[in-house]
Amino acid sequence: MMDADDEARRVKWMLAIGLLFLVSAFFSWREFKYALAGTKTNAEIVRVYETREIGRRGRTREKLAIEYQFTDANGVKRKESDTISIDSPPPRGKTVAVQYLGSPGSSRLVGNGNSIWVIIFFGALAFFGFKFFQLVRESRK
Repeated sequence: MMDADDEARRVKWMLAIGLLFLVSAFFSWREFKYALAGTKTNAEIVRVYETREIGRRGRTREKLAIEYQFTDANGVKRKESDTISIDSPPPRGKTVAVQYLGSPGSSRLVGNGNSIWVIIFFGALAFFGFKFFQLVRESRK
């Protein structure tokens, strides 16, 4: 038998995992859009330069910005940029592979995604599936 403290702890864990699931679903949506509707093309590099990004907590991170231009499937010429780690080697050559969505400003370098949220999303989904299976099994006893 479980006492009230064990039950409260289980509820808190379920709420925390539920919140993590919702947050990861929100951040994973962009990755899913790129995976399902993203178009890959080669873009001409305009310039490569060092920049600083200020995080939510005021931390400054050195980044390498790559500005590029390409023509999308509708024939519209787009000039956009993406950042990578300052430790990453700059792209060689005059072109770079990019992936874009339909709206301006929605492109990135191929491989410059953030898959950690997708992993967390599917992990939380698996956790809820396991817990659901446990509940069904316990209800049949």
